[in-house]
Amino acid sequence: MRPFFVAVPLLVILALVIGGGQAQAAPERPIIIVDNADAGFSTTGADWNPSTRDPGFYGEGYLWQRMGDGSSKAMWRAAIAQPGRYNVYARWVMSKPEDRATNAPFTIRSIDGDGVVHVNLAQRQSAADQSPWNLLGTFPFEKQAEIVLSNDADNSVVADAVKLEYMEPLDATVPQRGKLLLQDDCDNMDNWFIEGSEGKGEIVNGALRVTSTSHRKGVHAWFRPDLPDNVRIEYDMTVHGPKGFALVFFCAKGTKGQDIITGLPARDGTFSQYVRNDDLRCYHLSVHRMGSESWVDGANLNKNPAKNLVQRNAVDPCPPAEGDQTYHMTLIKLGGRIQLLVDDKPVLFYIDEAEPYAGGKFGFRQIYLSTISYDNVRVYEVAAPEG
Repeated sequence: MRPFFVAVPLLVILALVIGGGQAQAAPERPIIIVDNADAGFSTTGADWNPSTRDPGFYGEGYLWQRMGDGSSKAMWRAAIAQPGRYNVYARWVMSKPEDRATNAPFTIRSIDGDGVVHVNLAQRQSAADQSPWNLLGTFPFEKQAEIVLSNDADNSVVADAVKLEYMEPLDATVPQRGKLLLQDDCDNMDNWFIEGSEGKGEIVNGALRVTSTSHRKGVHAWFRPDLPDNVRIEYDMTVHGPKGFALVFFCAKGTKGQDIITGLPARDGTFSQYVRNDDLRCYHLSVHRMGSESWVDGANLNKNPAKNLVQRNAVDPCPPAEGDQTYHMTLIKLGGRIQLLVDDKPVLFYIDEAEPYAGGKFGFRQIYLSTISYDNVRVYEVAAPEG
């Protein structure tokens, strides 16, 4: 087989962001898929083992290799016809957790050099979501892309398929701060609404401290002001203790435009009331899973209702650290563009081309046994592009 190429519409959003311009015809956004049976795939070192035992593989099967010293490698190569920044995804099949590496090293070779991403192949997945495309990151390519997996891991590794999705030109930049619209230094609770029967939110040492006390229900802290579309939200998140599962919700509004605090029935923190509620629409993004009991590692972006998983990042954007650890979080919502940065490093990039949500509220959610503080909340307009 040859590498598989498709093209999908690229949502043109800049004309709609500032000045009320008219949307132009959307250019095409290339997607490249290289499977382990394609000419762009190769292996080195000891023979890799072909298999179709575990379901969910792409194409006609997959390869696996026992852990070793890294001398056995699988490589996917793709010619780049349209230079730009691409989301790079990998796919693997799920087996028994004890049969898969928790630190499989993928090396992405781009014009920025070699970037290594360690992935947990043993993470649990639901039966309905077997072997999805897992985001490894966003990387710049000009003429060729190379993704390499080695067996320098703590258990067996799997080579199936990779996907490259064009996101933007090489000279594009992350949308920057414009006019400051809202700010909260979290000195009081005036701007916060807490809901959830098994948790609390309070001001401690000049920060909003949210504590969840249940494995069954969570606690939610909503920022009361409604936000416009096209914003850059920044805040500091400090994780206290060895555990935590944190999410951020945004563009939250009733499906008929209702205010989610005053215009919808009260909620008690049950997850389904936010993600499978036909009266409420929003996005939610998991940003921290340290020591949690969640299904997978990494950052998942969902579009609700229906808890529609639209993008999965294979790596926890806020990895475990000793003691209290503070992360500077940046969430950009620009038309259909959704981007997460942690400590100014891009983590997740998605373009919603299916009627993206706008406006509404944002807020923080926690579940399991966790204590996290939030501070220095800022909401900016997205700056107009230079020129």
